[in-house]
Amino acid sequence: MQAICNWVHSHVAFNYQHARPTKTALDVYTERVGVCRDYQHLAITFCRALNIPARYATGYMGDIGVPVVLPMDFSAWFEVWLDGQWWTFDARNNMPRIGRVLMATGRDASDVAMTTAFAGPTCGPSLWSQKKRIPILRPGGTLESASVHLTLSQFQAYRSSLRACYRQVVLFGFEDDLVEVAFGVDLVRGV
Repeated sequence: MQAICNWVHSHVAFNYQHARPTKTALDVYTERVGVCRDYQHLAITFCRALNIPARYATGYMGDIGVPVVLPMDFSAWFEVWLDGQWWTFDARNNMPRIGRVLMATGRDASDVAMTTAFAGPTCGPSLWSQKKRIPILRPGGTLESASVHLTLSQFQAYRSSLRACYRQVVLFGFEDDLVEVAFGVDLVRGV
């Protein structure tokens, strides 16, 4: 494992300006530049090529016990399954770190994205839920279904707009004047 981390760490340069959501492990290998996500994707790919079970991990990385170069930030690392348990490795920093706060693990970064932007509003007005704006997205892209919480009056106001944009809209139930509405192309029942 340490040989993989050493190789990735010494052959890939860290640079925020070279981050892009479409970058693959092969791109990192050929371009030799990326962000923490890219280091981990390449290391995970090497592990899997050697039949070592590996998963992507994301969370918060503190600056405890290391010289402060950049402020504390969200980060990525990876874990491998060895001797009956998951072990943490970090090809970017390539040293033990104190204070990792694990938020999620998955096959790769797309499994555990902290935020995902599918598109801007493309059909109808935007819905408001708990003071957060949730855009109505047109189906057919990456998103196949979504769920939001609305007041009953909001649902009644936007129901025709949702039905115009989506093949199916499902009202799952409500509590204290809040309803859960799911919409998309893969739902079985419609309202």
